[in-house]
Amino acid sequence: MKIQSKLNTKLLVNVFPWVSLILVVTVFGVASKGLLFSAYNLKTIFSQSVLFIIGGLGLSFLFAQGKLAFDGFTKSDGTKIKDIVLAKGLIKKAADFHNQEAIDFINSNKLNVAKKLTMLTPEAKVKIDSLIIRWKEDRLGFVTKKTIYDEEIVWNVKQLLQEFTSLWRTYSMFSWKAVREEAEAKYDDLDESDVFFKERKFVLDLVRYYYSKEKSVLFVKLAEDYHYPLAQYMIHRPIDNRIDGFAFAKSSFSNQLGFIVDHLFKY
Repeated sequence: MKIQSKLNTKLLVNVFPWVSLILVVTVFGVASKGLLFSAYNLKTIFSQSVLFIIGGLGLSFLFAQGKLAFDGFTKSDGTKIKDIVLAKGLIKKAADFHNQEAIDFINSNKLNVAKKLTMLTPEAKVKIDSLIIRWKEDRLGFVTKKTIYDEEIVWNVKQLLQEFTSLWRTYSMFSWKAVREEAEAKYDDLDESDVFFKERKFVLDLVRYYYSKEKSVLFVKLAEDYHYPLAQYMIHRPIDNRIDGFAFAKSSFSNQLGFIVDHLFKY
């Protein structure tokens, strides 16, 4: 019964616009005693409509390709941040009613990952993968700059890698004190609306932790408010000291930075 009702509704939605159009044309055709269908009128209507037709076809093509950003960034498959935010609201409502799956989702990092993935078009992914490979090869000599061809997410990654290189270089050439001083200066530039805010703050907290070992107050915001897996790991460290098979806490600072970069779109 429900299936039949859905089919009837779908049929009505598809047919109604055409029936309405035919009805309107018929009424005005009869009222004008056929003058509506004269060659002059048809030519005028077409001339006035051609720009809208071309524009509509162009927009339809862009929407079909998933290249048009509207009310948020659009991924190549058409997923929108607006839809994700709406979904989060519904999931929060479910969590309020003690739905365990909804509670687990809210307490995870999945939504933040989804937001970043909406910006990761296939073209941007290729550029970012190439950037990360070059960053690992060039190491302390990594240098990059913005180009007119960079998507926003690509430029964000370039900035992040350049900042990580700067901290890495200071760590290699000087002492933890020098790294701490550089990190402290960067705290003032943190912006919670930044797509890589979690990664930036975590690295700065990590530097502060290695210098002072004050774990009790570090990582808490990222762990509790942002559910960032690495922050949760640092507060509640597993017995084997591993996260996704990697002994993060026992690794060198450079390898830790590499792990963070490898998980930019996973955490």
